[in-house]
Amino acid sequence: IPSGTTLFEGSANCTIFGTCPYYGYGLKVLPFANMDSSRMQLRVATTGLPTIIANLGSIWKGTYDGEGLVDFLVERIHIEFDREMPYQESGDAMGYRKSVEVGISPSKVSLVRFI
Repeated sequence: IPSGTTLFEGSANCTIFGTCPYYGYGLKVLPFANMDSSRMQLRVATTGLPTIIANLGSIWKGTYDGEGLVDFLVERIHIEFDREMPYQESGDAMGYRKSVEVGISPSKVSLVRFI
């Protein structure tokens, strides 16, 4: 898909992106996040609460394949909302945002673990 193309337009209950499949406690919200190390997964959820409750097991495991989820693998995204929305980063509340722009770094970062 060419750069600058609108991937999704409409109402969404949740928009999430990242490079790690798990949110916490084994909840696999981004099951395609580590498919390609040069991209992150963008997931737009349009499904309602009844569908989520009825399919909670497969949603938790990251195997749900029904209506209401739209997935993309992206290098960079710009998300705009029609009003300020609550924003979390790594599970921490970061206030409200009307737009967000994120991307994958072109260079890798080496992490060192000291024991």
